[in-house]
This record gives sequence, C-alpha cells and structure tokens, in this order.
Amino acid sequence: MVTSDFNLDGKPDLAVANKDEDTVKVYLGNGNGTFQAGVPYSTGSSPQHLTVADFNGDGVADLATADCGPACSQGSSGVSVLLGYGNGTFQFPLQFPAGTSPFAVVGGDYNGDGKADLAVANRDSNNVSILLWTTAVP
Repeated sequence: MVTSDFNLDGKPDLAVANKDEDTVKVYLGNGNGTFQAGVPYSTGSSPQHLTVADFNGDGVADLATADCGPACSQGSSGVSVLLGYGNGTFQFPLQFPAGTSPFAVVGGDYNGDGKADLAVANRDSNNVSILLWTTAVP
C-alpha cells in the first residue's frame, strides 16, 4: 500500500496492490479519514508490491508494481508502470521485464539524471534489477 495525492486536491489517497485480481485499487481520500470506493487498474500478473513516484517528470504521481506472475515461481517477471493523469485516474500499464519472480519495487534516481528509476528485488534470480527511466512518454 502507498499513499499520495493522486488527484492533486491536497487530500491523501491510497493505492493497494491486489495480487489475486491482477490490479491496483486506488482509493481517493475525502479529507476526513474516509475514502471513496476503490477503482481498479490492471497490472501485470500477481502484483506483489507497489511504489509511487513521478516516472515521466510531469509533476503527477505514477504507480509501479512488481508483478510476480502465476504462483510467483514459473519464471514470469516484470514491472508495470501506470502513469497518472493528475485527476486520480491512471493510464493502461506499461510493461517492463525484470529478473525472475519480482517481489518488491522502489522508485529513486539511481543514476543521478534527475529522473525516477526503479529498483526491483527478484526472489528467484536472487538479484536486483535497476530499470533506468529512459522511455519518452507523452
């Protein structure tokens, strides 16, 4: 689960990975400790973990999930990045390969270029993938 202001209204919102549904659900905050009904967004198979960062540099929070795949042991691997529109909704996920059985993901500027990148912990390949954000996205 992560928190951010996905719709830029100054109220904290939540996002939760749902591995059994292959989705992330976004709950927009009402500002009084309650949230609107969750809206699901598709991800890759079995998202295990998610992180929030501004991956495309537009000033809007985006989401990324570590997608472990069926039973998290059949070699499925990847990361889904859902770019935010700034109104609490997200684009269809961009898919990127990672190591075997990605289990956790975190955003950060790992090469010092001022852009958010991804570090992905891969359970079955016993390594960490660093995905540098170089994709040009509108």
